[in-house]
This record gives sequence, structure tokens and C-alpha cells, in this order.
Amino acid sequence: PRKVLAAAGSARALGFLTILALGGETVSAHYKRADAEHLIAEDTLENWIHFATFTDYGDPPIPSPPSHSHRLEITYYRGNDERSELLYNGGFYRTSSFDLSVCRADGIPLIPGNPAPPVDDLFLNVRINRADGTPDYFWTPERMRLMFATRESGRFLGRFEPVADATPLETLDPMQCWQIRYPLSTFVDAASPNRIQGIVYLCEKRFDENDQWVGGRFHYGFQFDLDFTEGEIQAASALWMGSLYRSRILRIWQIPEREWLSPDPIPMIEGGHRTADPEILGISGHERDLN
Repeated sequence: PRKVLAAAGSARALGFLTILALGGETVSAHYKRADAEHLIAEDTLENWIHFATFTDYGDPPIPSPPSHSHRLEITYYRGNDERSELLYNGGFYRTSSFDLSVCRADGIPLIPGNPAPPVDDLFLNVRINRADGTPDYFWTPERMRLMFATRESGRFLGRFEPVADATPLETLDPMQCWQIRYPLSTFVDAASPNRIQGIVYLCEKRFDENDQWVGGRFHYGFQFDLDFTEGEIQAASALWMGSLYRSRILRIWQIPEREWLSPDPIPMIEGGHRTADPEILGISGHERDLN
């Protein structure tokens, strides 16, 4: 009888262990599936927010090196994304310009050879100017309120916690001109106090179907390399910018970089377009979230 009871007990124990093992495999499969679904959802969300930013420009995104000589004040010109014979100059025209400088809090720009200001009085200044003839659609207060500057480069900015340094655009002239003034003191490295380097990003807030902030689309990067050796602003100091996002409609090689964002002037619209078609003007693409 003892042997029979022992055998029965062993059988019950084996059955229990088998059930536990099968249950464990089921739970494990459930979590693996959940993890896979989560990764797919994350990839889909990242693609929707950023498209090719991290593929084209790295992680963190880094603008292309400047094609111009070192300077601390420079203007860049942004070209139009669309091309059509019905658009002015076939679509190669200016949509905006960016006046970049490194300045003090009072707006006075830094000049090589001058004494270096205290780091707490050191700012990146970006003034965005709308070009004549561009549709109002792209410049409404509602759209411009989505833009902010930050030094952070996460893929889901603002989704899990607030962007601590998010700096909104300051409107200087409604529908025409905006400004960012970002403090550079946070970029100071105690190990090399005479060299200040970094990137400030201009991002667009992205919201899901529940109106929750889930990320920041990187549009531009403003990069700087400041040399304050011997207490003076050295001529080797440099400031430049680059685009970090491209349209889903056009491949990156379909528009030359000089027609997309350039320190060389891009033609202004003169005489208007021969169409008001929102598709050709790029408005429909923005509404479908393709740009």
C-alpha cells in the first residue's frame, strides 16, 4: 500500500509540475507576444513622429557640417518642398529665413576678438522670418504654438515626462516673425570651460488620437562650437544649422540640399503662383501628415 500511495503521490506531483510548466509557457508566450506587440506599436509611433530622422541623421540627430566659413552670425534660407510648373519658379522659392546668432541676454551678438561674457549671459538666438507669398496655412498661431526648442534628443519627447527645457517660440510679429532665445549655460563642461559645444533642436509637438503629447518631431538642429580661450571669443568659433526631417512625398535626393536649406539666398516669390490648388501648394500633404 505504501508503494501504491507513493506512486500515486509521484504521479500527482508530476502532473502538478507539468501543469505549472505548461502554465509558465503560456504566461511566457503571453508576455512575449505582448512585448512584440509593444515593440511594433513603438516602431509605428516612432515612424509616424519622425519618419527617417534617426535613419538619416543618427541618434542623437546631428546636422550636416557647414559648407560656409566659421561665423557667429548667419542667415539660412528655407526652400519649398513641392515642385510644379504651376508654382513660382517651378517650386524653387523661399518659404522662410533663419537669422542665427550667439548673443547676450540683451540681444547684442558676440564678435570674435571681444571679451567673452559670463556663461549665464550667453544665448543662442534664432529669428524665423516668413517669406512673402507663402500660404497663411503654414503660419497660424495654432501651428506655431506646436514648436519648441530643446537640447533633448529622445524619440518620444514629452510622452513619459515633461520636456524640462522646452522653450516656446516668442511671437515678434503675428503670422510673420518669431524668435527663440535659448540659454547656453547648460552646455558648459567643467572639464573644458573655455569650449562650449552642443546642439539645440527645433521640434514640433506631436499628439495622438486622444490628444496626448507623445513626442517631438525634429525639424532643425542649431549647432555651435564656441572657443573662449584666453577670455576672448576666438575666430574659430562657429554656428550653423541643418534640417533633420524630410517629406514623405519626395525622396531626400530629389531636391538638392542648396534648394532645401542654404546659407545662399533662395528666390522670393514674385507675382504669385498660377494655382491655388492645396495639393500643389503642399497644404493637402500637411493635412494628411505626409510632410
